[in-house]
Amino acid sequence: QAADPNIAESIQVAITKNGAVLLEGKDIQIPALMRDLERKAKLKPNMRLTLSADESLPYGKITELMGLIRKAGVTKIALSVKQ
Repeated sequence: QAADPNIAESIQVAITKNGAVLLEGKDIQIPALMRDLERKAKLKPNMRLTLSADESLPYGKITELMGLIRKAGVTKIALSVKQ
């Protein structure tokens, strides 16, 4: 049975203060993250993603990752900055 593409799924991506990227709390490399998000975005076009970033990170690092996430096909991105 196919998943309903109209149901919004929310996934969590985080960047730690040392620059590590986490998907749902697990370490992931950017190429693997991109493949995973591309696959999920095809299945669920309305998927939401919450990007959590440490406030000590340079803004450019965060926007770079946001750009990659958009490139993977995810259009609904919420940004959460942690102190």
